[in-house]
Amino acid sequence: MILLSGWGLALAFTVLSAQVFLFFNHTIARCFLTDPAVVGLAANLLLVSAAFQFSDALQVSSGGALRGLGDVKIPAYLAFLAYWVISIPLGWVLAFSFGLGVVGMWLGITAGLTMTAIALVWRVWRKTAA
Repeated sequence: MILLSGWGLALAFTVLSAQVFLFFNHTIARCFLTDPAVVGLAANLLLVSAAFQFSDALQVSSGGALRGLGDVKIPAYLAFLAYWVISIPLGWVLAFSFGLGVVGMWLGITAGLTMTAIALVWRVWRKTAA
């Protein structure tokens, strides 16, 4: 029950912050930038960031739960595989082969982070289900 509450709180906060990024992406970018081309790019990256946050919230809370259970070795391996084997190569392909540039790189990172989140959620669920 504590695990579900932690995930619920993490996702509830993420829903709020993701909505801000989705609906005010250009406004936020214009607070920091003046060049219209850079504002557009930053606004697109904020859209990717909105999706990124859901996976990040789940992997951070699941990783914390696993650390609390004393399980650190396997999660570290899972993160290594997801980031270095999935994120970086996929991001490179999306950025250069598909011409998506920095947005493609961040989409690759989001994919790896999502894989980490899925793996850690599954692992902590399996370890705590009795």
